[in-house]
Amino acid sequence: MLDVVGDVCGIHAQVTASAELSLDLRMAGITRNDIRNALYADRTLVKTFGLRGTLPLFPTRELSLWLTALREKPAPREPNQIELDTLPHDRRAEVIDAIRDALDSQTLTKEELGREMGVGLAAG
Repeated sequence: MLDVVGDVCGIHAQVTASAELSLDLRMAGITRNDIRNALYADRTLVKTFGLRGTLPLFPTRELSLWLTALREKPAPREPNQIELDTLPHDRRAEVIDAIRDALDSQTLTKEELGREMGVGLAAG
């Protein structure tokens, strides 16, 4: 299992079940308990931030490699003109506040959030 995780440069694990499914597709006979034991008992796998800002699993033996890569990651690029035209920087705080107010401790679909905010959000 550790070799498989290392060979693919980490297994996406934002949701642990995603990692379990991904490893099950790559390995015959692996179980959820095998993965959980590697994470929480043996500690031969680690779930940590990756280069894309998601939470992958890495073999613990490779942790220093991935943390070094994360430190060397280039700074985010500046927004392009399409992004600036879509949501100008000076309106971001306003939009974030409107989203927070619309959600107000409730779970909404994108369509429901759009209605609460008074805007049309595309489905998908």
